[in-house]
Amino acid sequence: MAGHAEIIVLQSGEGARPDLPNMIQTIKVSGEDVEGEFAMWEAEIKGGPGPHIHHTDIETFYVLNGSVEFRLGDDITILSEGGFALIPRGQVHSFKTLGEDPVKMLVMVLPAGFEHAFEEMQAMRSQGMEIDEMFKVVEDRFNTTFLTTSNPVRVGTQADETEQ
Repeated sequence: MAGHAEIIVLQSGEGARPDLPNMIQTIKVSGEDVEGEFAMWEAEIKGGPGPHIHHTDIETFYVLNGSVEFRLGDDITILSEGGFALIPRGQVHSFKTLGEDPVKMLVMVLPAGFEHAFEEMQAMRSQGMEIDEMFKVVEDRFNTTFLTTSNPVRVGTQADETEQ
């Protein structure tokens, strides 16, 4: 691939920022910037998603500050500042933040595409769509499966120990 056509330089806080509860996703690179090769965003989040699978995406997390409990298949690990996780496509995973303050991470997906899920969730939320319906749309559009069916742990909410 030829790569993107121009240099991207963004300062702290710059980038598209979909408005979702308990999470700030600042998109630093979208697929349109780099011919779909990858996307990267800074995530400031409290809580986390329940178990899910990205069927076509590789996902990486680099913890900038705070602590996060990752569940990777049957394994549980805690990552703090400087910690890194790579989640292969098709791997069941979830995470939740630890402590009272939001955690900041740098997240990358390869190939690009999933970064648009946040924008679409913002649009669906502004139209009054229920969260469970939003998750079904995200599953269909972004080739992702959320494994908690009756009451999924929602992105941006504190995970309940019994649902993990």
